[in-house]
Amino acid sequence: DAAGPQAQILASGASVEQVRTALPLGASATVNKVVWRVIGAMTRRDNEGSSWTEYLLYNTTGGFFWLVDSEQGWRRSSVMATWPQWPSLEADHVELDQASYSKLFDYPATVTWAAGAFNWRVAAGDVVQVYEFQRGQAALAAELSADELTWSRSTPVALDQLRAWFGAALRGDVARKAP
Repeated sequence: DAAGPQAQILASGASVEQVRTALPLGASATVNKVVWRVIGAMTRRDNEGSSWTEYLLYNTTGGFFWLVDSEQGWRRSSVMATWPQWPSLEADHVELDQASYSKLFDYPATVTWAAGAFNWRVAAGDVVQVYEFQRGQAALAAELSADELTWSRSTPVALDQLRAWFGAALRGDVARKAP
């Protein structure tokens, strides 16, 4: 529950123990002298069988951000308040701040497991259509469902940086290596 001044994990139990993640629920990270806490984790899968884990971090004054652990390495992602110009779902480019981002992929992403607290209702089986765009190291992703569209921007995070943020809470035996 992130509604009050202190985030609390409300739902855990057996579901959490079924999946061993690189970051446990409740783990804290110090990022730029601000303490963030992992309040939610979910795994997703695309239509080609690739899977990844997304962690929602929360701070009472800083809000939310995501850490994504995939085969391509770790990325830090934040939901965007200002969206790029996107002429159509079929467009090969989007424009943001007078910069062009090229389309990499579009695919359905299905939640296969979720535990903890989120800033929306999430459950296994939920599906969104993801559209990914990239410019250099920065990536933009649109997630489209029947009810909403969200945009996020992400940048790579080195495994050493994650270790500095989380310390011993980062489970190295399950953390993916950066490419």
